Amino acid sequence: PPFQAGSGSGVNYGNIMYLHGILVGLTGLVALIALDVLDAAGKGGGLRGIVLYATLLAALLTGIGGIFDTSAQATFPLWLQIIGFLCLDVVLAALTLGLFLRAAYVKRIWSFAAAFASLSAFVAALMGSVGAWMLAFGDWPMRLIGGYAKLIGLPWHTWMNYLVAAHGQEMGVAVITLVSATACAALGLERKGNRTMNTGLYLATAGIIALMVLSLVGGFSAAQPPIVFQHGPGGLDGIAADSLLIGVVVLGT
Repeated sequence: PPFQAGSGSGVNYGNIMYLHGILVGLTGLVALIALDVLDAAGKGGGLRGIVLYATLLAALLTGIGGIFDTSAQATFPLWLQIIGFLCLDVVLAALTLGLFLRAAYVKRIWSFAAAFASLSAFVAALMGSVGAWMLAFGDWPMRLIGGYAKLIGLPWHTWMNYLVAAHGQEMGVAVITLVSATACAALGLERKGNRTMNTGLYLATAGIIALMVLSLVGGFSAAQPPIVFQHGPGGLDGIAADSLLIGVVVLGT
């Protein structure tokens, strides 16, 4: 099918894909550190091998692809990055599995915070993969994309924009939360009975779960997060509920 370039105003496709080439490797590195610090590699360290080799592939392919993927018509580097993104999906799936198994065993708040952050990152990565597919291929195959978009009452390119926005916002916050939980475990802060730290981790965990739900609703339906503290003409000014959740509950803690 014909490739279709993104048409968003002020959006530079090449810059976005180049940054993805950098951030994918960084996310894989965070996953490896979290897996080791939280001792979530499983019996015999089997999950660590999956995360390690999938991270190497993801970083290599998306990094090289990001240099040359300057437009959606650049087919070969685009496919390098697509394969790299799929490798990152494998990284996050393995990390999520290991973290939830570990959390069920140790039953500590930092382990649950890290597990839900990893799950949120995995969900965000899947949404990004769907959005990237639409950015590259449009309404293909067999009008499947357009069919779902029509079902939820949106043009397919509007649905794509919703997916990409939800992906970017959730992914960044999920990785930051994963880093925070891993740091708490590495420094032994939670083990010292720090009530302030524990409260922050509980709030961050609740916040990342709520953000994941909001992102899924906003990414796969026409419904978008409501505006709170509305003011101005017609109540158009205010703060989006997901931005408030991120700033106060997740990152603020």
